[in-house]
Amino acid sequence: MLLSHSKICINPPIGVELSGYGYFLNRRNIGIRDDIMARALFLQQEEVSYLLICCDLLGFHPMVVERVKEELSKILNIPQQAILLLCTHTHTAPASMWTLGCGEIDNDYLNNLIDQLIKVGVKAAIEALDREVTGVKWIEQPVEPIGYNRAIPGGPVDNNLYALVFELKGAKPYVIACYSCHPVMWGPSKLVSADFPGVFTSLLDGRGYDGMFVNGFLGDIDPISNSISWGSATQEIVDNYGKILADGLDKGLENAKRIQPSISYTDFTFNLELAHYSIEELDAHEKQSYSVYPENPVMHKVVNEWVKIVKQELTTKSDPYTEPLYVQIVKIGSVIIAALQGEIYTQIGFDIRSSVGNVPLMLISNANAATRYIATDDEIEKGTYGGFEYCYSCGRLPLKKGNANNIARIVAKHVAALQ
Repeated sequence: MLLSHSKICINPPIGVELSGYGYFLNRRNIGIRDDIMARALFLQQEEVSYLLICCDLLGFHPMVVERVKEELSKILNIPQQAILLLCTHTHTAPASMWTLGCGEIDNDYLNNLIDQLIKVGVKAAIEALDREVTGVKWIEQPVEPIGYNRAIPGGPVDNNLYALVFELKGAKPYVIACYSCHPVMWGPSKLVSADFPGVFTSLLDGRGYDGMFVNGFLGDIDPISNSISWGSATQEIVDNYGKILADGLDKGLENAKRIQPSISYTDFTFNLELAHYSIEELDAHEKQSYSVYPENPVMHKVVNEWVKIVKQELTTKSDPYTEPLYVQIVKIGSVIIAALQGEIYTQIGFDIRSSVGNVPLMLISNANAATRYIATDDEIEKGTYGGFEYCYSCGRLPLKKGNANNIARIVAKHVAALQ
């Protein structure tokens, strides 16, 4: 197996709106707290190649994914299914996906971002494919918790750091590390930052690694600092959270499992089932919002716009009550990486792991074109933020109950098929 990697800074110019909070904050970049990066990893074994690109951004617009994958596929002569685009989901980065009132896209930045992603992918694949992988290690290491369940008091939290470590001939090892937690430590700051994942990747270099951070099933997980005082972290606290993860990587290497270097991959799409709303029910919901959000013109505007968007969907789509969910899976030796669109709740990940047994598994959210929260049935029934209100910002109908179980079942089935 051969491995190469590259990275490129994707900082925005002053004045570009940042995204991740709402509504209509006009939160424009006034400076750079720390650089945001796009990192690319290219793996090749005989005739099989795989390219993974991860960015310090909230999420990707579908147009970004389509253009980047199409162009990289042509240049590198690899299938689009062998290209995986990810975001760390930091909330202090430029708007790179469509949201309603949570950060407007700057078209110049977005077009430049597309060019930068193509550039970093090509550089990884073509310019430096000269590092032989001499060994691969798998880490599944419990760490001191840095996240808590923000949706369910005392609810499930995955406090494991998952990592693949590629040992390279004549070069530093390369790490893909995964932990599940929203990068929202700075709150609605106007300074660009990669949040705690940026600290973690910076620490890698000083500890003798190269690598990237990818985010797990984080839908209901916030940093513990937010439970004390929301969005008010200091640099010391952010640095400490990055250090906890880096220490976990060092600790995990002590008992890491060695695996055979090999690559295979697959992908599939299945439909989410959406709640059925009629035009009349949408009108009633809009009227009700005035009592739910009294004297709050911003929320009235959000709900009004959401109703217009959903009505348009109902009248123009042949099947407005289903939505495709795209999943990519890559198998490295015995380790399976499953990457899903959307912000997935922790329990769904636990259910997948329970179904597949002792399979070494890295579960990643915010893959490719970002879509929605995917919550558990009880959250949907309660109509919590992750169960319903988020729909306003993404301009979509809420999910029906039953999707969480369906996702766990289908993903586990595909994972098992690769064993």
